[in-house]
Amino acid sequence: MPAVGFHQADNAMLALAVAREAGVDPRQAVPALAGVSLPKGRGTLLQLGGITVIDDSYNANPASLRAALEFAAWYAARESRPLVVVVGTMLELGAESAKLHCGRGGAKSAALHPTLVAAVGDFVPAFEPERTASGPAC
Repeated sequence: MPAVGFHQADNAMLALAVAREAGVDPRQAVPALAGVSLPKGRGTLLQLGGITVIDDSYNANPASLRAALEFAAWYAARESRPLVVVVGTMLELGAESAKLHCGRGGAKSAALHPTLVAAVGDFVPAFEPERTASGPAC
């Protein structure tokens, strides 16, 4: 599959199971998965100069952010590379936005101990404790 991430492997397995239940021959279903095309920003692995970028920037939500972070941390460890996290505002979270950015997004990111974090928008307060080492801001 051209998409990266543990969650994408789960999605592929679910697609194969549904195809099997629908009577599709696995010899047809597997090559079809290899041709899957996801929108830009949905788990693309890019090599830029000497760095590897996992672009999962397509309007994330807390669950997709968690999946992307878990994969990025695994990949960085596997390749013996530093983990750098760049996060921006997750849209359309409603009244729970601040809580979700801080608790589920920022806390999960910080728990991975990245070498560098770049946070913009609603994620800035979530990472303030890491910058100032003065305790939780959320």
